[in-house]
Amino acid sequence: MQDATEGVQDGGVEANSNAIGKLRRASELEPRSSAVWGLLALAYVQQSHVAPAKDSGELLTRGLVAAKQARSLEQDQPEAMAAQI
Repeated sequence: MQDATEGVQDGGVEANSNAIGKLRRASELEPRSSAVWGLLALAYVQQSHVAPAKDSGELLTRGLVAAKQARSLEQDQPEAMAAQI
């Protein structure tokens, strides 16, 4: 999880992409973790800003779905809230 957190904080395209992969796996292993869902939301939204236009909409949608999941587990989950701004 620490690697994924650092990848999201780094904000680089490759680091963010790697973080998404790790966080997707973490969400399968820990589906009730609001922190995992919140970071995944933020990673998807960040990636949507730098992705080609044909991919950005899908990434944004995935981010908003992950944010909704995070906030259903923890209403004030900070990364999910940031992803929804």
